[in-house]
Amino acid sequence: MILGVDTSCYTTSLAVVDENAKLLADCRQLLPVKEGSRGLAQSEAFFSHVNQLPLLLTRVFAEISPRELTAIGVSNKPRSLPDSYMPVFRAGESLAKALSVSLGIPLYFTSHQDGHLAAALWSAACVWEEPFLAVHISGGTTELLLVRPQSTGFCLQIVGDCDLAAGQFVDRVGVNLGLPFPAGPHLEALALRSEGSKIKLPVAVQGSKISFSGPQSAADRLLAQGAEPKELALAVFFTIGESLVRAVAAAISEYNLSRVIFMGGVAANSLVKAHLTERLASQAEVVFADKQYSGDNAVGVAVFASRMQNSEAE
Repeated sequence: MILGVDTSCYTTSLAVVDENAKLLADCRQLLPVKEGSRGLAQSEAFFSHVNQLPLLLTRVFAEISPRELTAIGVSNKPRSLPDSYMPVFRAGESLAKALSVSLGIPLYFTSHQDGHLAAALWSAACVWEEPFLAVHISGGTTELLLVRPQSTGFCLQIVGDCDLAAGQFVDRVGVNLGLPFPAGPHLEALALRSEGSKIKLPVAVQGSKISFSGPQSAADRLLAQGAEPKELALAVFFTIGESLVRAVAAAISEYNLSRVIFMGGVAANSLVKAHLTERLASQAEVVFADKQYSGDNAVGVAVFASRMQNSEAE
């Protein structure tokens, strides 16, 4: 059995899978955020992870004996790049190293983004061998990635990005509307109450590069002018969906790809998902990570470590 550990900016996550990547345990807890805040400082998030990890570990070990573990996987950085670093991931790394030494079992390192990729492929039951376009849309990231799976992980090439993450766009508008942070689910619920929106926010896309800073400023101006909140919420998700459609279509055409996989918390939004599916289905196979595994989780980290362990055993 393999334990996965992920300590992202807003969620503490532990998961256990067996050698065949069957999920045995999945424990997560959001980090506490003060009302009206737009996020957490890294020091605050790190402190919360340190407090929450023992509680989640107790829950996991109530289901799985630590003596049954054969390996541990942990995300120790945001991306698989040499200079990629965030202090929050040191909380999970510290726990994983301590458990690895005390239990005498191997420890495998991966990145938070690779964990998202593994969770998406695993939850959608996709093959790992073929290149594809991955679209990572979350609170801190909006990137289009050309992915070439390898036995030891993923070879990634960034082919499209954004000046403001889609999740940040959502959170800023949501907080300005008085919604709790993270605002995604609350803004979606508000948008679903709208029967249609007369509000139009700009769509700013050049090739596979997206800008949400302009649409976010436009949303702030409309709110100050008395825009109806539920119509503004719907307009935000339409702009996110349409921006992604145009950027993804450009990348599919440029790199001659036949499959695109969406992952990250924003990819779980029902309005964005419906827009992407409708507009892109004729251009490529459109796959979404299961909603339960689209946001931050340790399942992908555990699955990745399971594959690493199996690869070494061959």
